[in-house]
Amino acid sequence: TFYFIVATGLKYTVGLTSTNPQNMHIYLLNAAPNQAIVIAIIYTNPQRLDIFVDSEYITPTNGYYEDGNLRYQRGNDDEFIPTISDSHGTNYYSRASKKLYIV
Repeated sequence: TFYFIVATGLKYTVGLTSTNPQNMHIYLLNAAPNQAIVIAIIYTNPQRLDIFVDSEYITPTNGYYEDGNLRYQRGNDDEFIPTISDSHGTNYYSRASKKLYIV
């Protein structure tokens, strides 16, 4: 369990000193539905990272479906990194910075 206190409306970067967990639950306790943060979690081992909100899979911002298969657009990170105004669960993994961005 990892607890931290944050202010809403800001971006944070988290780096874990050991192997990243296979499953992680992120909650913003006592926040209004319109309050959010963007958290960037460092993942040095590139792998597919799936984000779910209330058991619903959230497609990454650079993801799209073609013939029923998930595909990824290439482009500049700035095009895909989520912002505070995006909906909860919006996500993007940057291979360049090795960070998973989640609202």
